[in-house]
Amino acid sequence: YPEGYTVAQTEPAPDDSRDGLVWYGQRSFGAGEPRVVLDQQAFSLLPVAAGLVIIIVIAFAGFAVYRRHIRSSRNTADETPALVPMTDTELMSLEDRIVQLLRSHDGELFQSDIVRMVGLPKSTVSTVLNDLHGRNRIIKVKKGRENLIRLSPDLPPDAEH
Repeated sequence: YPEGYTVAQTEPAPDDSRDGLVWYGQRSFGAGEPRVVLDQQAFSLLPVAAGLVIIIVIAFAGFAVYRRHIRSSRNTADETPALVPMTDTELMSLEDRIVQLLRSHDGELFQSDIVRMVGLPKSTVSTVLNDLHGRNRIIKVKKGRENLIRLSPDLPPDAEH
């Protein structure tokens, strides 16, 4: 029988039906026998429906992730203040704050501790430390992956700039 068809009914029943329908031995078939009724295989909607459900679930999940990303980036943009460059006066007062911090901690601190105590971005503190180092007010000592900042021994205890 042709591909895409299945045997729905046979009269008389065949002796074998693996690759086709077979009747063994001598038979006397009546008029219109053997009678074979074939049905076209029904197209199953189950795989199509399952595929559509999977696609819809993935689309909803992707949309939810996209919305969460947009919402979080919008919130971050709203919460992040615009960075305003520090004036020379503010930088000078920051230099004094860092020198005072060093004095109050026996003349040395790790750069990360200074950043944490001052509460400013690493880049700002690094710029101020570079200025202090350039004017020989501090010494930078590399300790592993971090800088140990020490007051310069040439700096008098009450020196201002």
